[in-house]
Amino acid sequence: MQLTPEQQIAYDKAVIQRQNIFITGSGGVGKSVIIKKIFETLKKQVNIALTSLTGISSNLIGGQTIHSYLGLGLGVSSYEKLLNKITNSKTLFYRWKKLQVLIIDEISMMNIELFEKICKLANKIRNSNAPMGGIQLILSGDFLQLKPVKSDKFCFESLYWSECIPISNIIYLKTIMRQNDVEFIKLLNQIRINEINDNIKHILQDR
Repeated sequence: MQLTPEQQIAYDKAVIQRQNIFITGSGGVGKSVIIKKIFETLKKQVNIALTSLTGISSNLIGGQTIHSYLGLGLGVSSYEKLLNKITNSKTLFYRWKKLQVLIIDEISMMNIELFEKICKLANKIRNSNAPMGGIQLILSGDFLQLKPVKSDKFCFESLYWSECIPISNIIYLKTIMRQNDVEFIKLLNQIRINEINDNIKHILQDR
């Protein structure tokens, strides 16, 4: 598969440099494509998990929900209850301890409360003060598409986010792979950033 320049940057940072990254961009730019390629490469080398926020999105990438993989249930239990549950399960405790790379797709749907609980759990269970307990994070999603579940605060507003994801490791994919109609692509991008003018309204209403 031929990668776009931005996808190649994401691949190199994740696979070769083994850095935490956040891959973002509008719909159709190949976010899921590149995280699946990264997964296929790294799974031969490390203990890696491919997850997403919903059952449908996790099925689309061939993974499982972050809630199921990390034993979070609905994710609404307190940090203390989740810690007790994980440490009292040999399977979950071993999974957290041995995990080296965690891929999370549709990260925009994860609210700040759940993100911070996961980071704190990783630090405690793995006995490490490193960001995310030393687990390499590969995040993907678009904060302009899907909002957090049951919260008004995005996970990137957390101090844990800035510790995990340096600004230089936010990779913005720009090449649209899903459509080739230039005017349609422009229309979608303007809607995405809430710049809806009379011309856009006319095009949509004309259909």
